[in-house]
Amino acid sequence: MKKLRVGFLVGSTDASYYVSDLINYVNENELFESPILITRCHKDSVSSSFSQRLKTLLRNNPIKIVDRILIALVFRLIGMVESRVVKNIFPNYEKIVKLDKDYKIVSIDGIHSKSKLFLDFTKDDLKKISQLEFDCLIRCGSEIIKGEILNLPKYGVLSFHHGDNRKNRGSPSGFWEVL
Repeated sequence: MKKLRVGFLVGSTDASYYVSDLINYVNENELFESPILITRCHKDSVSSSFSQRLKTLLRNNPIKIVDRILIALVFRLIGMVESRVVKNIFPNYEKIVKLDKDYKIVSIDGIHSKSKLFLDFTKDDLKKISQLEFDCLIRCGSEIIKGEILNLPKYGVLSFHHGDNRKNRGSPSGFWEVL
């Protein structure tokens, strides 16, 4: 029986405990070839400084900044409460693990949308990934992928996203599932 070739789209070689656990499972299971990690070699630079964005926001709509601050505080409070409760049940929650095994790593550039929600791939990225002839890709990052990458693997792409993307976006993950 032919082993399946699985690639993992990860943001970096620092991953959550659960992503690391999944990659290790694939590595140790005889049904799969050794996993290949596809990671971004650099992040997009921020176009303007925080102070410049703050000045623009205050100049255009000072009430909007108060709204954003309140929303940020509420989300932070929810995240803190969620983290305390969940860590009692799942001790590996929010644990970061270095993927330091001898996995093959493929570095790509990737192209972010203006909103930073979506990740597309350059022609060179697609060529690198296509040459590896994956049976399946598993997205383990925060960006939503789109474009030709979705058609490259034989059996498609598994992409995990917390919540209904049409209604609920952003942190803290897990909040919408509980609500």
